[in-house]
Amino acid sequence: MVTELKALNDENQNLLKDMPEFVNKNGSNTQKMLAFNKTIDEGKTKIKQKIDAIIAKDGWPSSDLLGFKGEYILSALVMSLDLKDSKKYLPLIKESVKKGESMPEYLAMYEDRFLTMQNKKQIYGTQVGQDPQTKTYYILPLTDPENVDKRRGEIYLSPLSEYIKVWKMKWDAKQYIKDLPSIEKKLGSHYQ
Repeated sequence: MVTELKALNDENQNLLKDMPEFVNKNGSNTQKMLAFNKTIDEGKTKIKQKIDAIIAKDGWPSSDLLGFKGEYILSALVMSLDLKDSKKYLPLIKESVKKGESMPEYLAMYEDRFLTMQNKKQIYGTQVGQDPQTKTYYILPLTDPENVDKRRGEIYLSPLSEYIKVWKMKWDAKQYIKDLPSIEKKLGSHYQ
């Protein structure tokens, strides 16, 4: 199962990786772009069908069944789907975590991604954006920044300051609160 999920994820990632170059080369309102988008949509349909087949057979797959790598891949696949398609998996993941069958960090990433896709503030700070001009990273809008580490600790996640080191960021809740209006303005949306 993990091998199949990995192949599907690799295929999906390769398509998404090629999108910026494809748009630059062909434009965004061309027949070629419509065909490219159709290919991406077909890939998402394959992902959804595979996940649905797994769930129909065994329910939401546990960490024991998938292993760390498999659970990571499954989470990446779920998060690559459109909001409408991915929404139905959230209760299944929550229940699996509640039973101790799945790792809570994937639920945190999934919940945060789900919220940010709806222009809502994330809970755990797992979703990061990048400024196209400066190439610097920032944490997408986050609810109650001063208590994020408490929420992260409740589900056994490392402190936010550790999590964001990979993007060479530092965490300062007070500074983040000051910066949040400019982050929201940069995104062009008002987060709830």
